[in-house]
Amino acid sequence: MAINGFCFLVQIFYLPNFYRLAYGYSAVKSGALLLPLVLAQTFMSILSGLVVNWLGRYRVSFGVGMYLQVSLVAIQALVPRSDMAVITSTRNFVRNLGGTLGLAIAGSIFVCRSSNAIIRAVQDDPGKARDTLDDATRAAVIAGYKRGFRAIFLICSTLACLAFFIAFLLMLHINLDLKDDAQLKAESKAWLAQQKEAKRAKREGAETKNEAT
Repeated sequence: MAINGFCFLVQIFYLPNFYRLAYGYSAVKSGALLLPLVLAQTFMSILSGLVVNWLGRYRVSFGVGMYLQVSLVAIQALVPRSDMAVITSTRNFVRNLGGTLGLAIAGSIFVCRSSNAIIRAVQDDPGKARDTLDDATRAAVIAGYKRGFRAIFLICSTLACLAFFIAFLLMLHINLDLKDDAQLKAESKAWLAQQKEAKRAKREGAETKNEAT
């Protein structure tokens, strides 16, 4: 999950900067171009949930979107119901920690790969590189940015492949049908029936009282 958070936040952070500098898009358009990525990840997350429900197996996914949902199913299947809240919060913490460290690491690598006084001067505002610099300086800045973006892309791709093989080799399949499922469903139905009966009795009591008055 740490690698998942790493790749997710890094691409969300750096892709708009890449669009602004490489293509000269506005900040709004650069942000809007993230929609295909977000929508694809959302769709794959939903699809992975449906596949797990149909097959009863969670070792059928890959990528940030599919792994986001399936990883939660996998870790919850490992623990008793009483520990599900703890393991879920731990999983979310690890993912957020990976994203935080990922942004810091990617930022350091980006600066090192594009180390140039002029490039560093415009890193806070990529649009400035296209709007205010002369042609020769702009070309140097864009070349430096390309080196930085390429390094980040290679790192994220390598980590994503590594996470896939680690999960595939080390994540064992566990039966998702818990032994107490039938009992809990029966208890839930009985509780709902009791609640409905209590509401009906309360409503009838109130009607009787109104008729008496």
